[in-house]
Amino acid sequence: MTDIDSARIRRAFRPPPKISVSAWAEASVVLPSDKASRPGPIRMTWTPYWREPLDALSDDYTETVVFMTCTQVGKTTALLIAALYFLDQDPSQVQLVMPRDTDSVEICQHRLKPILEASPALAHLIPEGKSGYLRQCISTGAATAYFTGANSAAALAQRSCRVLLPDEVDKYKDHLGRETDPVSLLMERAKTFHDRKILMASTPTTGDGLIYREYQSGDKRAYHCPCPSCGHYQELEFEQLKWPDAEGCGADGQAEHAAIVAREGLAHFECKGCSAELREHQKGPMLEKGVWVPEGGTVDASGQVTGGKRLSVRSYHLSTMCSRWVTWSEMAAEFIRSKGNAEKVRSFQNNWQGLPWEERVAATSVTTLSERAKDYERATAPDGVQVLTAGVDVQKDYLVWSIRGWGYDQESWLIDYGRCGDWETLANLLFRSDYSGKGVSMACVDSSYEPHSVYGFCKEWKAACRPVFGRTNLVGAPLSDPRSVEKTASGKRARFGLKYWVANSNFYKDKLSDLQSRPVDGPGWWIFEDADQEYLRQVTAEHKIQDRKGKLTWKPKSKGRANHYWDAEVLNVVAADMMGVYAMREPVKNAPPPAQPNMRGPGIRDQPHYMQRRERALNPQLFGNKRKGPPQKRGRAW
Repeated sequence: MTDIDSARIRRAFRPPPKISVSAWAEASVVLPSDKASRPGPIRMTWTPYWREPLDALSDDYTETVVFMTCTQVGKTTALLIAALYFLDQDPSQVQLVMPRDTDSVEICQHRLKPILEASPALAHLIPEGKSGYLRQCISTGAATAYFTGANSAAALAQRSCRVLLPDEVDKYKDHLGRETDPVSLLMERAKTFHDRKILMASTPTTGDGLIYREYQSGDKRAYHCPCPSCGHYQELEFEQLKWPDAEGCGADGQAEHAAIVAREGLAHFECKGCSAELREHQKGPMLEKGVWVPEGGTVDASGQVTGGKRLSVRSYHLSTMCSRWVTWSEMAAEFIRSKGNAEKVRSFQNNWQGLPWEERVAATSVTTLSERAKDYERATAPDGVQVLTAGVDVQKDYLVWSIRGWGYDQESWLIDYGRCGDWETLANLLFRSDYSGKGVSMACVDSSYEPHSVYGFCKEWKAACRPVFGRTNLVGAPLSDPRSVEKTASGKRARFGLKYWVANSNFYKDKLSDLQSRPVDGPGWWIFEDADQEYLRQVTAEHKIQDRKGKLTWKPKSKGRANHYWDAEVLNVVAADMMGVYAMREPVKNAPPPAQPNMRGPGIRDQPHYMQRRERALNPQLFGNKRKGPPQKRGRAW
């Protein structure tokens, strides 16, 4: 064998040159026009903050990449790019995990497959025949990408994969039956691979959420951008976003102020170095020159990063301040709209700032609640009450109940409260009594004690009464979908009949505490002046403390102290959410009705002969109707 032949053989068996994930994506991936807001070839100049986290997956030293992020920054697209890279350049078994099984089917069928079909450079990855193109799986022979839901323990445990791409991990369940949590179960299937790669991304929820805990275990990198005026590198923090005050706005000042700021683009970023006012058109060039800086690191004027720990877990945090899809003025407007609304404030913290919700619970006492007394009579609904709700706490020998009226902006008034000994008396108080012309529209009954008695009562008053279980470890939405109480002969839950709800007790206790802590000069949480001390003591019977593990939890202030009215008021908040009280808005007075344009354009209904027939039908006496007498019966219809 000559030297020329041996050189040719070495070249034939030489592995292809290693390419970074971001460079490969720009050369190979094309987003389809009907599935992306910016279709066409991938350009990292639009989302430069994804370049380093994706390239870390091709780094031999990095094992895990954690991305704690807000919404609308291209997170799902980045996960799909990672999956395609390990199908094409580094053939591996890949598993992309979504919170639910239906989500994984949606990602596989309507996100990944269109990208393959729109990308000529990836045409060789399209499987031939039905065997490789399954509902939740794409197989190329050398590599396979599985799309599974975190709600199925069997799907997570049935295969071992080198590359794991869990998405929205804070929406996973805490436990899967007898198994541990989904992420721990998933990691067990990758521990046999010495070169495993994990990209975990999610919007945070609370400080106890998985994504925040994983972020804390990494090097905690922040995206720093240079100021166009002075060159100072800094993180784009929301605290540096400035906009004009709400001067000159009308009665609905908050909504009008937000609309003006968003429409006219009044928000600007103030540089920490030179106090320059940076506008929206300068955001793009700033992001393109941005760099990721780990905790403890520094960046000089040339963009060189020094210092910081070098860990095998890289963790990143990104907020909407860096999003190219949302302007700074739109973010400022959303913050203005969220003021005074606990749910919107929490949503802004999680979905816009990409930060966990920090529990800030004001200490309530009998004295502070006494200051919320209003001058109105007991068992009457003051002006402003739009709907009445009730909460019932079930005890061994008696029932504790409270009725609360709700108005706009979640303002509420205590209508009445008490305890009774039987269900018939409770029905008279809740559903057969009149409170200033209003009745209770929704009552929530605690069904954790004596559930059969609760189900019987709720079934009798099914239209306005719902059994509710309270749980502290409910993951996802604070209120679950309704579940059937009754079962069929085969043991399955009946499709129709009485249903019960599961509520996140910690969430609704936080919300009740937020409502009780509202300023007294605005829409507040009110009681009448005759409320006795026993009611006030029970409504303030619990407080939020930090346990030994550092977790915030609600506990009684003293052992043996009754808290029944507190539980009843928490159930009132649940009932208000079921009624959609948080969405009620006061109508604008003297506002003209919105115009109803004819979207169809001229048609048959605009023709003279059609209008003449319509008038003849409505006014037969004017046109000499030939029919005499009433219409004749034809079967069951006239």
